[in-house]
Amino acid sequence: MFEATENLFYVTLPNLNHKEDDQTNDQINDLDLAILQIIFKYPGIKVSSIKEELKKINVSASLDQIRNSIKRKIYDFIEYKGSRKTDGYYFKR
Repeated sequence: MFEATENLFYVTLPNLNHKEDDQTNDQINDLDLAILQIIFKYPGIKVSSIKEELKKINVSASLDQIRNSIKRKIYDFIEYKGSRKTDGYYFKR
């Protein structure tokens, strides 16, 4: 869209990187499912404890991978509650 006044002109360009009907196709993978199962089994668990539980079931993941999985894929199912001392992840109701 182009608009001109006496002293200025405006050009409005469409954002080609965003579509209103755009859906992400991030599907839950084995790591995400394992994290969800651990949070269900141990409500209020912290990320470091999730990593330890994953080791017990022979799933290798770094703390960053766990945090990214929580933030990007499974945030709709869980929530973070508490302060720094008593924090943890719980299933949403």
